[in-house]
Amino acid sequence: MSSEWTPDSPIRQECWSEFQKLHAVIWDQLVFLHTSLFLFRQLALFPVRFLHPDDHWYLAITGRALLDSIILGVSRLTTDQAGDLLTLPRFRNLVLKMLRDDATERFRRDLKSTSFEPSLAALGEDLRELRDGRVAHLRLEGIRNGPTFSFALPGLERLVAETERLFTPLLFGGEAKLIPPIYDPEVRRANSPWSPTMKPF
Repeated sequence: MSSEWTPDSPIRQECWSEFQKLHAVIWDQLVFLHTSLFLFRQLALFPVRFLHPDDHWYLAITGRALLDSIILGVSRLTTDQAGDLLTLPRFRNLVLKMLRDDATERFRRDLKSTSFEPSLAALGEDLRELRDGRVAHLRLEGIRNGPTFSFALPGLERLVAETERLFTPLLFGGEAKLIPPIYDPEVRRANSPWSPTMKPF
């Protein structure tokens, strides 16, 4: 989508400035999520055998911080609708008020095609368990009996991918790069990989 308002824009001209500000904030959050997930994947592949055992703490703490930030990032965009909070559902509702009359019907069709509401409900169930049971609290039940809810990397990838998919109707047919060029798989494939010779510390 162009950064300048044009007569064929689905957003009314008087709403364009606010739309751009809100759109940029949501996009920034998605870039943070996508990049954090990329770094988490790379960390999982790191050859720990090259590290001294005392240095494994660095990877453990960094991995935990990335995992928690991804869970909180998805939660920030998709849950907690009350109050003065910007989420994907709140942005959707605001956009509906900013649209030209002749653009509203198509936008609603695009929302329906992404199963916006059912997808949000499904995300919310997983996220509440993850956020409350892993990030926000230490549950006695989990400490005594082991966690009742496990979450592997594919599940984390699904959460981020689903959040990005829900953003698609808000692009109005456009595209958005959600990862910095240095981490973009297409950019990395176009350049020879850097493979340093590593020695144990």
